[in-house]
Amino acid sequence: MTEKEKKSKTPRRHYIIFGMIVVIILAFMKSCSDWMKTNDQKIAEYKEELAQIEEAKKDAVPQEYLNALSKAKTYCEMWFSKWRLFDQLTSKVEWFTEDSTNYAIENLECDYQENAVKMWKFYFEEMQMSKEWVKKQLTSIVEKFTEEEAQFAIDNL
Repeated sequence: MTEKEKKSKTPRRHYIIFGMIVVIILAFMKSCSDWMKTNDQKIAEYKEELAQIEEAKKDAVPQEYLNALSKAKTYCEMWFSKWRLFDQLTSKVEWFTEDSTNYAIENLECDYQENAVKMWKFYFEEMQMSKEWVKKQLTSIVEKFTEEEAQFAIDNL
């Protein structure tokens, strides 16, 4: 190869190498741009999530309502009737408002019929009362089970 031919091929190689470098840089810039857009989208989604969480906090159940619900669970485990539970929570023992008490009763998972059965067994077997007296006790102003709940207890023994 002559000197002239070597010189003419060298600039072409430089242009080819330079072109390849430009293509690589452009491809890198494009991928960075896509990455930045993805991050911007994630940041926007995160901000939206935070806004929703803050809004949910505003709509959150007041602590007093949750406290009433917690107490109601305890009393349900002690075989209270629905109305005795209401009276207990609003009494001068617990001092919950009617609103918080209503929330607790509406959101409590309590089987009042089953509680009537347990109270029936307690009065009949442990306290050794007559069937008639137990029924009167369950529907009294003390226990406050409904007639239907008391009858359920009688029928399911």
